[in-house]
Amino acid sequence: MAEVSGNGTIFQMEKDKPKSRCRKWQLRVSTGLDPRTGKYKKKTRVFRGTYTEAKAALRDFIEEVEGDRVQGKTTYTFEQYAERYLKRRELNKEIAATTLERQRQHFKAASMHIGKANLASITPTMLDDMYIAMLSGDTLSGKPSAAPT
Repeated sequence: MAEVSGNGTIFQMEKDKPKSRCRKWQLRVSTGLDPRTGKYKKKTRVFRGTYTEAKAALRDFIEEVEGDRVQGKTTYTFEQYAERYLKRRELNKEIAATTLERQRQHFKAASMHIGKANLASITPTMLDDMYIAMLSGDTLSGKPSAAPT
């Protein structure tokens, strides 16, 4: 979970308008110092509405960041990310070759159902549907998946 430093800030994006007429704001919260780069990390979001609404949106945004519910925009599909994840684990020698192959098969089976879906668009319902389908026999082998014991 990210911890927000401070109260966040609201920046007016329409500089040519007075604050009372501006309807485009940038909400910005600091999440602390990055030990690797030595720079302060921040999360931002564009908000459209009045300044009063932006203040309320900033409070909600801080709660999202602290609850780690903010998802970065990603272009990865499930399939692409699964391959990237396995490659990283293989290069870091985090797991044995047999474990890597077993995980590759699990991701391949899941990819039959949600492989082309963008990571940000995968919902719990989609995961439930995939799980039910696999238990019913919609798998690579055509046999029902075994339920975990």
